[in-house]
Amino acid sequence: QLDSNPCGVLHALRSSPNNNREEHAFAWIANHTDASVDATCSHLECYGFPRDKIQFLPYSSKAEWVTKYPHAFPYVHCDELGAVTGYPHWSPQAQSALDVPPEIVHGT
Repeated sequence: QLDSNPCGVLHALRSSPNNNREEHAFAWIANHTDASVDATCSHLECYGFPRDKIQFLPYSSKAEWVTKYPHAFPYVHCDELGAVTGYPHWSPQAQSALDVPPEIVHGT
């Protein structure tokens, strides 16, 4: 399955230390390999997202993911070479994909 669709999203989950609510973060994986997933999981762990609460979801493109799930924007990005950038973040103001700047969606 990953051979035909090597990109997708890592969905990370943690409990907020302040109010015991769940917090989610999303990371785009441009090329799914063990090394790219490991690097991205390590990056997310730096922000309190435990590795055992991170799941890979294959998806066709970042633009299609953001169009379908604007509240789950992947602010963390792992490029085709495995370089990880960005910070976990969520935007409660996003009502649709149009609320996310196109240069961010298509810049990958």
